[in-house]
Amino acid sequence: MQGERWEARDQVGQILHNLAGRLYSRTPQQSLYHYTSLDGLMGIVGSGKLRASEARYLNDADELAYLAKSIGWEIARRLPVASVHTARILEQFATWTTERLTDGYMLFVASFTEHGNLLSQWRGYCPFGQGVSLGISPEKLAAITHHSGFRMGQCVYGSEDQSKIVSSIIDGVVEETERRGPSEAKHSSQCYYGVFEELEPVILSIGALFKNATFKEEGEWRMVSPPRSNFRDNDIQYRTGKSMLIPYLAIDLRLGQDETDFDHVYVGPTPTPNLSHRSLHR
Repeated sequence: MQGERWEARDQVGQILHNLAGRLYSRTPQQSLYHYTSLDGLMGIVGSGKLRASEARYLNDADELAYLAKSIGWEIARRLPVASVHTARILEQFATWTTERLTDGYMLFVASFTEHGNLLSQWRGYCPFGQGVSLGISPEKLAAITHHSGFRMGQCVYGSEDQSKIVSSIIDGVVEETERRGPSEAKHSSQCYYGVFEELEPVILSIGALFKNATFKEEGEWRMVSPPRSNFRDNDIQYRTGKSMLIPYLAIDLRLGQDETDFDHVYVGPTPTPNLSHRSLHR
């Protein structure tokens, strides 16, 4: 696969990289399921590949904006008691975050859930009568994730957990910015942007696991790519969505084998259950 891969950084933003490492350290202990349509199933089986969509083009398009808002709320809470110097950093970071988390590095995500037969998932991700969920064992998922250069992480839903993460992000940014100091190459209103830009990939990877609490029942896990700075990378492809082209990366599920191996497959609600089960099994 082209483009960047996850790598350890020892100098810039170590606090944030440690936080991301903890968030991505958990591994699934059971099969996870990917919901798709019958057309999607045929594409996956025929190509042996799964599409990881760019994060801003997921069904819930406001997820990264949700992180930006959460950071903004925490900064607003801190500003009244911050020193003049720290307040300047916080104000610049709030502005920068709003701009970059909604239109910055590209990040590609493939979504899975712990629940293979969930009504809200059938309704949200599959056309009526044409849905399947594809179960992949944790061992196979680990191999696919490693081979693709992605990382697997469990989504964070709880407001208390999210608040702690947001607080840690801001602490890490302020500490790194104070250590590096302002840049004379930029306007005074953006003199800390250079540091923020260096920290952007790890902040984005943390934000990829943020989910609104209303979706908690999904029990979602995500396979997340390294952030991409170059949208011209030749492995970035596009598919047609309902109203736009959607960027994606293709994840190899076969790993050199002749066939795609699923641990379990559910057929979604359909008016022809017997016929649907029979043709899918065959």
